[in-house]
Amino acid sequence: VQASMDLVLDFQAAYAKEKDRRGLLDFSDLEHFAVKLLADGAGEPTELARYWSTRFDEILVDEYQDTNQVQNAIFYALSNGGRKLFQVGDVKQSIYRFRQADPQIFNGKFQLFLENPDAGKLILLKENFRSQSEVLDATNGVFSHLMDQEIGDILYDKTHMLVAGSDKQKEPHPENETEVLIYNSDEA
Repeated sequence: VQASMDLVLDFQAAYAKEKDRRGLLDFSDLEHFAVKLLADGAGEPTELARYWSTRFDEILVDEYQDTNQVQNAIFYALSNGGRKLFQVGDVKQSIYRFRQADPQIFNGKFQLFLENPDAGKLILLKENFRSQSEVLDATNGVFSHLMDQEIGDILYDKTHMLVAGSDKQKEPHPENETEVLIYNSDEA
């Protein structure tokens, strides 16, 4: 383990030295330098961030469940301490943990707004306009058994369940019975 850690540290140092030699920055550098410019040591907006915040009526962040702590600090600083921040996301669709996305940022705001409406307005977009109610019922059935706080980062209850968005979707289609196939990969 120590040899692996040493290898990573040596690579990081060589990578940083080569970027510096060539006068290059990578995406992570840009994010971290932006935070240094926009947030003070306590994480509060700097004078520069406050100036830029006055230039925006609102900051909209889509796919908020896939943001990381660095990006969240940038959004916070540029949105007048979060007062001009509009976030849209669905923790069930979080797919970027490999690049440090932290769905708990989204979940924290979700819970805060759910429990304390004065902290921010929570608008639940549960209506689905693409699938028949049989598909939504099957999806809700599977997710309600698979997702909890430990697995899936949410308790999949009525707060999160999908509902048909139109009357046409609610028309019964008994021929659309859900079939669940379970494969055992250990069997030949």
